[in-house]
Amino acid sequence: MIRLISHRHALRTSVHALSQPWLPRHIYPPPAPPARKINVGYVSSDLTQSHPLVQLIQSVFGLHDSGDFNVIVYAMNSTDNSQCRRKIERDCTRFVDCSTW
Repeated sequence: MIRLISHRHALRTSVHALSQPWLPRHIYPPPAPPARKINVGYVSSDLTQSHPLVQLIQSVFGLHDSGDFNVIVYAMNSTDNSQCRRKIERDCTRFVDCSTW
């Protein structure tokens, strides 16, 4: 709510400032606001079935609101074709296998 109020106030101030008669012609309007979605990246060196953290975190990636967040997962290890790894790959917006880098 505070962010929306601040954004609306900034737009009102910008429009007011840019519509003044004393403003030179070479002043350009402000840029468009940034993209609505926030990019969230996760980096892991062990996204395998045997790792205890994967058992706990595998559902977290799907819990992000896809209207507000882009979830990007960077895996530093090769796939073990486990059910946990496939679930993580399905639930995130983008999955990057960095094991060959």
